[in-house]
Amino acid sequence: MAFNLTQTLINSRLVTGNPKPGNEIALRIDQALLQDVLSTLVMLELDAMGVERVNIGLAASTSTTTS
Repeated sequence: MAFNLTQTLINSRLVTGNPKPGNEIALRIDQALLQDVLSTLVMLELDAMGVERVNIGLAASTSTTTS
């Protein structure tokens, strides 16, 4: 069976779960880009879920300024 690009990417990074609509899956990520306000919320949620460490190859956070 031939996979489209999205299916190929998901299957190549799949850690657990069945990648069918409606199913929860876990993916291995290599990079993360977080915006300054949302990155704080992400860190709080990870802490609330009991995640002690996230190990990815590259993480970048952007900052927005207003005049």
